[in-house]
Amino acid sequence: MSTVKAEKISTPIQFATCIGLDVRVWLMNTRTPRILNVFDRAINLINEHGDIMSLVSIEIGNGPFNMVISPQAAGLIFNQIDSRSSISICWPKLNIGHVSIDFHQANLWNAKPDWARLIPFRQLMVSNLLLRSEWLVSQAHPDSLLSLTSNMALIPGRETENYTDLRENSALENIRSTTIIGEWMRPLFEAVHSIDLDSCRQAAQSVAGLGLGLTPAGDDFLLGAMHAAWIIHPEEKSEVITSTLATSAIPLTTSLSGAWLQAAARGLVNQPWMDFLETWIIDGQASIESSLRRLLSIGNTSGADSLAGFIGCLVHGMASLALKIKPTNQNEYRIKDRILAVPLWD
Repeated sequence: MSTVKAEKISTPIQFATCIGLDVRVWLMNTRTPRILNVFDRAINLINEHGDIMSLVSIEIGNGPFNMVISPQAAGLIFNQIDSRSSISICWPKLNIGHVSIDFHQANLWNAKPDWARLIPFRQLMVSNLLLRSEWLVSQAHPDSLLSLTSNMALIPGRETENYTDLRENSALENIRSTTIIGEWMRPLFEAVHSIDLDSCRQAAQSVAGLGLGLTPAGDDFLLGAMHAAWIIHPEEKSEVITSTLATSAIPLTTSLSGAWLQAAARGLVNQPWMDFLETWIIDGQASIESSLRRLLSIGNTSGADSLAGFIGCLVHGMASLALKIKPTNQNEYRIKDRILAVPLWD
């Protein structure tokens, strides 16, 4: 057994295939890394500055702070590393436990979509996603916010069911239910659309940390609304809105969730979100339905929760206008005995 270990120590494993742009910065600025979490297909590392880097399998894929490991190495790496494994950085290698990962040939992945190109597709997204609303709910985890809002509480004027607010546990554990949806959902959407920064702060503080897990459901919902903000407003306004939401929410949630919110405030997304967004503007991308399936597969409910925030925030603005304006050209959708008109403007 000792002979096998010696071979693993002396033979670097060149298995990093792709890294986010933030990973290079993390590796250069880190002196005392430690392991934050270990999962079957992901290992989260944190440095002395509180910044996170994630070693992930190819199934999880690219992200702003992800180092993707090749399929051939994934089993070896994730099976050998635990929370007690030592870590060191000797450029261009990351040494963790008995594994040395060479990342100098890894491709750099840009995590920022071309948000400006997506703005003209906002109306198309709303129409298409509304048409798929029942299918989305059928595919989502039943405990996700996408399922809990299946009565279309995302649309202004629709009655909202009440769910118990159980954020009394500061450790974010043992929370069985999610939130009173109507108390923070619509104020969040209205704050994003109106660029009311005080309301953004209040809404973010209301939703931050709600739910279970390392990325609580409320944070994932907020993440989706932040992605929507980049499609609703030009870049300079989106930056102000999303940075306000993130800085207000981060102190109230977990380190990992805070890292994702911080990335979203810079307009950064992970691979499933990138694929979904690029589906609308680039020929040859996966179909909308398959990209939505990939989004819904993120975590237990994380993908569905963030998608609920994204759809809700986009629909909120369109639905508000549709209730006030009677355009000549519009699409009408019957959703649970209610007709929603989505204007066909440019």
